[in-house]
Amino acid sequence: MKIALAQLNPTVADIAGNTARALEMLNSASDAGADLVVFPELAVSAYPHKDLVFERGFVHACEHAADALAQHAPADLTFAIGSLVVGEHGRAHNAALVYRNGSRIATYAKRLLPTYDVFDEDRFYAHGDEPCIFECAGLRVGVCICEDLWFGRDAGSEHRYAGRQDPVHALCDTQPDGSTGAELIVSLSASPYVIGKHAKHTRILCDHARRHSVHVASVNLVGAHDEIIFDGRSSLVSPDGTTIHQCGAFAEDIVVLDVDGTKVSTHTQMDDLDELAHALPFGIHEYCAKTGHEKVIIGLSGGIDSALVAALAARALGPESVICVAMPGPYSSAHSLTDARTQANALGVQYIEAPIADAFIGIRATLDAPFDLLHQPRIGAVSPDLAEQNIQARARGLVLMTISNRIPRSLVLTTGNKSEIAVGYCTLYGDMCGGLAPISDLVKTRVWDLSRYLNEHHARLGFAYPPIPQQVIDKPPSAELAPDQTDEADLMKYADLDAIVELHIEHALDEQSIATQTGIALSEVQRIVRRIRINEYKRKQMATGLKVTGKAFGYGRRFPIAHRFKLSDNND
Repeated sequence: MKIALAQLNPTVADIAGNTARALEMLNSASDAGADLVVFPELAVSAYPHKDLVFERGFVHACEHAADALAQHAPADLTFAIGSLVVGEHGRAHNAALVYRNGSRIATYAKRLLPTYDVFDEDRFYAHGDEPCIFECAGLRVGVCICEDLWFGRDAGSEHRYAGRQDPVHALCDTQPDGSTGAELIVSLSASPYVIGKHAKHTRILCDHARRHSVHVASVNLVGAHDEIIFDGRSSLVSPDGTTIHQCGAFAEDIVVLDVDGTKVSTHTQMDDLDELAHALPFGIHEYCAKTGHEKVIIGLSGGIDSALVAALAARALGPESVICVAMPGPYSSAHSLTDARTQANALGVQYIEAPIADAFIGIRATLDAPFDLLHQPRIGAVSPDLAEQNIQARARGLVLMTISNRIPRSLVLTTGNKSEIAVGYCTLYGDMCGGLAPISDLVKTRVWDLSRYLNEHHARLGFAYPPIPQQVIDKPPSAELAPDQTDEADLMKYADLDAIVELHIEHALDEQSIATQTGIALSEVQRIVRRIRINEYKRKQMATGLKVTGKAFGYGRRFPIAHRFKLSDNND
């Protein structure tokens, strides 16, 4: 049998466009002699469609489009495609539909519905209960969908699906009618990118192949939708656990393979930083392409965060689509402005300067009378306090958003990192202004690591020069909103802060456990965790952030603003 892995990049709810692209892939696969074409999970609607599933007619439109696609597909070609279908009692199924010669020959409803992190599938779908096996080119082919492969693969899965049947075992065991199990497993997948996850996914595929002595083909979605990035990397694994082929990462791809062939994949594994160097520009590009934005605007401060965002944006969209705005204020250093100019020249992006000193003075003067009436000291009457610092940040936000208003189809990128967003070291309606937060899931030390990586590998990554000036990487980070200000003096050493943020946010450890594991004083851990809790209100208003870790701020982490629970109160 020849199987085509059709790694499609769909757009959410572009049903006509998605099926048109699927038809192009079907024709290409047929020309290459494929017997079976496998598309990703929910290729018709794209994923995640969220509450569109409840919109009148949406599920019917997806199912109808899949059926219509089959009418135009090449004759004698079998294909499986992910689509919504209407199930019993009107609830939708997340399904794999199998077609041949214009007719649907099988329908499989996903059995295990993940409901954790960014997944909310119990909300959207009814789960299936039956295995699905069909014959193609003399092979018995079993169908599963994404999470079905992960049954029992970690403690969370064992708890979530306790008492449920393993979908893969159900396909490979002798069937209730006495027929033999599947010889080839095809998994339609929409598995989001997370740092280090691909290696675990590959191990699971290989384990299933060896355990059941079957070929396993996993076809993963590629693209990005809002905060979620899909990396593709679809693969075919032989019964001995050898990866026969792996499709490209962060790019649409289609390949036709001989299931019984002896080809062994020679793909190079990407390390964490190489993945990020590709994933984040891809996420920026996808967000802009799928929302209709053609240019991005970045406040370039001369600091490391905005420098990294500018480099990623230039790689994503090309320097001609990036506008960098330097906005020196009353406490900005001369070297920061020089560093911003140097980087903009190296990247080849458009660079402008818009000093905020006059705006700052004007706002201060505007506030004199109100503060007098409120019996509050005037701005400037005391050493720069939070109110004065935030005026500067908000003046910069106003400049960026006004430029965006004037330039059609432009988008402001925010430059906050995960460490600072966690503890609220950011200003609402100031540096948090914008539509997309590309590095909001990178702690500060990872920002530095990725910046060094881009410089070291700049030629391979498409940069003419190292994209981030070395002095920007080396200098102590500062918001420059007050004299002699540094971030670490305001917060703590970033290495310690990042450890607390990662252990608390990504691993849900309490203060005592973090202190024990890191050696950081318990009082300091408690101070940071408290800051994380009380700044939830800021994160509720932050721009959409690209997710690259197991727990990012956004849709997958939903905490109330007003609450009094403490992890230390839980005695279980």
